[in-house]
Amino acid sequence: MKFIQLAVFLFLCLSAKADYVNIYYNETSNGYQVLVDNDQYCPVSIKFNFELKNLKSTNDVENIVVIPARVKGHVVTNFVVKNVRKTYRFGMKTRSNLGDHTTKNYDRDFQYHLPFKSAKNVLIGQGYNGNFTHHNENALDFDLRVGEEVYAARGGVVIEVVEKNSRSCTSSHKCANYNNYIIVYHEDGTFAEYVHLKQSGSKVKVGERVKTGQLIGYSGKTGFASGPHLHFAVYLQELGGRETLRTQFLVEDGTKLASLREGESYRKGY
Repeated sequence: MKFIQLAVFLFLCLSAKADYVNIYYNETSNGYQVLVDNDQYCPVSIKFNFELKNLKSTNDVENIVVIPARVKGHVVTNFVVKNVRKTYRFGMKTRSNLGDHTTKNYDRDFQYHLPFKSAKNVLIGQGYNGNFTHHNENALDFDLRVGEEVYAARGGVVIEVVEKNSRSCTSSHKCANYNNYIIVYHEDGTFAEYVHLKQSGSKVKVGERVKTGQLIGYSGKTGFASGPHLHFAVYLQELGGRETLRTQFLVEDGTKLASLREGESYRKGY
């Protein structure tokens, strides 16, 4: 006699709209096999907690398991029955988030492009750890008007686009649901977000590869915003959230590198 208990709970950190991956199992001749489908355009990290009865795992699944982008049937582990004469079962709980959380080395010296049109001077309305909305966050607000062009500060693959929203407000909890944004995954495992875009303001689609300096959308004032601007942040994902990172930008004619500061204007001459 056998009894299978399978309980999967996914705690989503970046997006509550949909599960990042599909976790399932197949019965084998001597137990079970746990598999994952990842339809995302970036890796997904999962922390598994299994409860086993009369089963042993063929893999070390105590650590974070990284599922590559765009794979079907990725094998996490096999469970083998210890004693076929006894009842056996398993249960599992998981936590997941986008990105490869086993990699902590990223390109700290990458030289980002300013994300606005050439031949412009733009003010940094709020900088790192700003007093308004950037508490303990390394993010930058570029003072762009509604409809101004937004360019990729760094190349990568687009993993998420939201552009349906049309409203803004100033409540941090409610208004974040009205943000329009583009998220780009970089080759070193970091992500960049471009937030508060205008309604229908994206020029790119999920899965599209973009180049540094490519036009990707149009600025707006949707979501948690008191006025029009482009919110930009680079970050690493963690199971419980994310770590935002300080960045350096090419300014003026593109030969000078600067760490952007709140209250100062910067010219893009390249």
